[in-house]
Amino acid sequence: VLARVANVIKQRRASTGEKSYVKSLLDAGFPKINAKIAEEAREAQEALPTGDAGHVAHEAADLVFHLMVGLEAAG
Repeated sequence: VLARVANVIKQRRASTGEKSYVKSLLDAGFPKINAKIAEEAREAQEALPTGDAGHVAHEAADLVFHLMVGLEAAG
């Protein structure tokens, strides 16, 4: 799954013309990407003690996704 997500992120980076959240993050650079990673990490931290497995999984997925965008930006 992670390899497929990484491939989509790479494809979005190379895309032209179509609106893409990933492309907008990559175009904005590390200040925006790092802010999203920090935001998602905070949300994951807040979700963990709730015991709500669905919410925790959602926040963890958001964090991993934004980390992967950061990894693509870093090459």
